[in-house]
Amino acid sequence: MKILVVSDTHRRISSLIKTVENEKFDKLFFLGDDVEDGEEIANRLNIIEKYIVRGNGDFYANYPDKIVVEILGHRMLLVHGHKENVKLDLKQLMVLAKKENAESVFFGHTHIALIDRVENILFLNPGSTTFPRGMDYKKTFAVLDVTKEHIWADIRNISK
Repeated sequence: MKILVVSDTHRRISSLIKTVENEKFDKLFFLGDDVEDGEEIANRLNIIEKYIVRGNGDFYANYPDKIVVEILGHRMLLVHGHKENVKLDLKQLMVLAKKENAESVFFGHTHIALIDRVENILFLNPGSTTFPRGMDYKKTFAVLDVTKEHIWADIRNISK
């Protein structure tokens, strides 16, 4: 199963769409800051199953702050990260992940791409497709390959 993971698009998605338009995704994880972009990405890429959480820039959006989803036996937590103070560290996010029995956590907010494993929990931030920080300031998103046996994550650069 192939999952597109995106965050912090801030109403600019055309470069992302051009980069991935020839790929097929089974699901979309949109991690906030302009939830309307998540809907448009799903529509334009024909991704039927989407999980969208609200970010700190989505003041009036009627979307949840967190989603816990189980895919092929893997329990996953999706948040934007602002309520868990991810700009400081991942401690609050770790507490929430353990509380939710999540084996992987997907978050945004920092605009810095990250893949890390702490205490056997996968932490992934796809960075930002619009206003990147870190990673030499490259615009990024992530792609997951999920099977019953594993979750493989890759941070990719916007190429077009």
